[in-house]
Amino acid sequence: MMFDNSRGYEITLSALRLGFGFLLAWHHGRGQILAAWAHFLHGKDWDFIAYVARIGFPLPSFFALCVAVAEFFGGLLLGIGLLTRYAAALVAFNMGVAVFHHLRTNTEGELAWVYFLPALFFIFSPPGKLSVDAWWQRRKSVKN
Repeated sequence: MMFDNSRGYEITLSALRLGFGFLLAWHHGRGQILAAWAHFLHGKDWDFIAYVARIGFPLPSFFALCVAVAEFFGGLLLGIGLLTRYAAALVAFNMGVAVFHHLRTNTEGELAWVYFLPALFFIFSPPGKLSVDAWWQRRKSVKN
């Protein structure tokens, strides 16, 4: 069996969670959240709002902000393993919409799939022993 070694499994799971979460936050969400910040606080143009409107979402400013928050903060939460399943659900929903859009428009969507599938995995998988959620759970059980 591939994961007979519990320590190896935990390290691998943590590496996947950390790598996925921080790559999503840094390489995909950071630009979105900085653009949202510049738009809402400093009045800068944010082309993503027009894109969200073009694909048919009502309240495009609101949904563009939701995307930025999901990608950046969802990625950070996933990376550290805090509220992991909720963060994964937020990211999976966000990327699921992107996957659907790419399928509907027959456009290149592999990056959306690359972010969607690990997020889906972490909805149904525990975050691992090397996560804030697990630390919090251990701490809670010691106090009781």
